[in-house]
Amino acid sequence: MNRRDFMSGTLAGIAAAQILKLPRLMAAISQDVMPRAHWLKNGLIDAGGSHEPYIFLVRRGGESRNARDFYERQQSEPLIRRLKEQGIEVFHTHLYKGFGMAAEKPEMEDTKRAAEIARRYGMRVDTYIQWNSLMYETFFAEEPRAKDWIQRDIAGQPILLTYGYQQSYRYRPCFANQEYLDYLKNIVRYAVVEVKSDFIHFDNFGLNPEPDSCHCLACVQGFRNHLKTKYPPEKRRERFGFENTDFVNPPQWNRDNPPEQMEADGALCQIAESRSSD
Repeated sequence: MNRRDFMSGTLAGIAAAQILKLPRLMAAISQDVMPRAHWLKNGLIDAGGSHEPYIFLVRRGGESRNARDFYERQQSEPLIRRLKEQGIEVFHTHLYKGFGMAAEKPEMEDTKRAAEIARRYGMRVDTYIQWNSLMYETFFAEEPRAKDWIQRDIAGQPILLTYGYQQSYRYRPCFANQEYLDYLKNIVRYAVVEVKSDFIHFDNFGLNPEPDSCHCLACVQGFRNHLKTKYPPEKRRERFGFENTDFVNPPQWNRDNPPEQMEADGALCQIAESRSSD
């Protein structure tokens, strides 16, 4: 067996082992931390309007000239009433797409009004939050610090959501950045406190494949912290030939140097370390 096959198998084994732990983990969370709401016991029927706010429809382009009418109908009382008559129990609608709260606040207020209508008809409310898009054109104007909240590749360029790379205004935020996570808490708080959402639909849980891993300052520091935690000084000398890992950067992947050729340590630790620092 060559080194590439060995490392591919090792990585696959580690990933599978982590996946196999998920049912036990979720069961523990459900029982001890987040008990299941009684109204979910027998399942539910969830449908509704659109999870796209009007600002996104316009920025994305390609919409019909009556896009505003479409947007308003998707959260109107006649549509919500019709959904109720058809047996829908939970009304699904937009809340936040990633433009920043300042830019999206008027349409977040629309969601609040639609939620009130749905509750009058005895329905519960499901609100959509896009946590993996940072629309920099409006977001940076609201929060200049956000320039440091985005994922960046090894060359320092912003990492995008793919979508054929035709939506270049959609940067991926870095989930290792605590300031971004703190900002996101404001969105969630609005959903829970103001809209009174019964549950939240978080969209786009994922990362781009290599070589699109994040090399922002938070991720680089997380990688270095991981090395210090995993290897005591004598083990660092044994593994790297030196003790000081303050200037060690995460591996650089490319077509000729894919992750499976490197040891699992470099391939798997970055996100795990960034999570543990929260």
